[in-house]
Amino acid sequence: MYRKKFMRFIAAVLTVALVSMQIPAAAFAAAAAGQEEAAARQEEQAVEEDNTEKAAGEAGDTGEAAVEAADNGETVSGGEAGGASDGAELPYDMQGMPEGYELSEEELITKERLNENDIPEKLKGMEPGVDYAEDEVICPADSRDEAEAIAGAYGGELIDFSYGVATISLKDTPLTVAEAVKTGADKDVKIPAVDPNYIIHTEEAGSDEEYTAADAMLGVVPQQITHEDVTSAAGEYGFDDPALDLRDADHQWMHDRINTYGAWGVTTGSSSVTVAVIDTGVQADHEELRGGRVTTVDIGAGSEDTEGSGTHAAGIIAATAGNGRGGAGIAPGVSILSIRAGKSKTLDTAMAARAVNYVSGSVSADGVAINGIRKADIINIGWGFSESSETFKKAIEKAYDAGVTVCAAMGDDKANYVRYPAKYDHVIAVCAVDASDAR
Repeated sequence: MYRKKFMRFIAAVLTVALVSMQIPAAAFAAAAAGQEEAAARQEEQAVEEDNTEKAAGEAGDTGEAAVEAADNGETVSGGEAGGASDGAELPYDMQGMPEGYELSEEELITKERLNENDIPEKLKGMEPGVDYAEDEVICPADSRDEAEAIAGAYGGELIDFSYGVATISLKDTPLTVAEAVKTGADKDVKIPAVDPNYIIHTEEAGSDEEYTAADAMLGVVPQQITHEDVTSAAGEYGFDDPALDLRDADHQWMHDRINTYGAWGVTTGSSSVTVAVIDTGVQADHEELRGGRVTTVDIGAGSEDTEGSGTHAAGIIAATAGNGRGGAGIAPGVSILSIRAGKSKTLDTAMAARAVNYVSGSVSADGVAINGIRKADIINIGWGFSESSETFKKAIEKAYDAGVTVCAAMGDDKANYVRYPAKYDHVIAVCAVDASDAR
């Protein structure tokens, strides 16, 4: 508007000057008309410049480059990278997605959740190599081509892609994991969001406090169920496992607390029901798990249980009853599907998400989405991580859609804090108590 007023002022000055010089009226009129046309053209140009500046600002540009381009009559462009096609420049020499790429509604929601959970900021307080894999990010992808495109957008290298989960190395890029996650979470940047590959630390088997026969005499183990009750129930089903005896040093007081004996009056579990134990692996030839009831699957992390955590969990679920040794599982008749979710002593969210996707039957080994048959009826997760992972969350949603029941520990660090994945929707969160119903 100020440009238009200025041009009108110039026209008025010219009018006075022309009259004082006694220029013919026709010539004056033509000159005045020419000035008005010039004013109109200047006004249109000003509007175009303002619109260009506004568009550049909305796209997240620095502003200065956009204004300079507008003043030069140039079109602001991010080149071939789709992430910058609307004016938002990508930092750290990132390449962006292919030209024409647009974020889906689901991808925008993912970015929103990352920011709502404050993941970019929380990563500043985490230690690479301890809390998450150094120089690695992960994300879901529907194909290897998509996974490669996302890796390329970050300037990284796709180092693993299976069961719908991509692992991207940032080792040869200027990006840190925190910077990649922050950039990907920006809704104005046209690249899919990525997650850290969280490291999951499991407790060693047997680390929980053990209760002895002496504890039972001191009343630590509640006495609502007597030794006669236990032996009668065990005898009724032919179970002679020593740890079912209330007086045994390794008495399984868990059965007392949840009334397993009453449940056994209905069922001890069917081999047609499969529980997937996603953990450190399961020792299939363990004396309490023999008989072909354990199926092990290697999804890229091996299958041997070198830590004992997975075997421990499988024993609580389905240890053989009535073999005269040890104790009995809660459902000794069910089948176990063992999937190791880490390549070392720790687990990680990339392998764990692949394991969940394998169980749901929704994604093939090469990452193609399929409508397969679920591999298990129940997933048991006895570990957790402190911050949300969008990649893992989507795997849980696929399992839910496939009709798989997911049970997860609220935590394994003896703290009153709910960890993921127990905190997600569609997951049954399980807390723990001791023999006195305390924690």
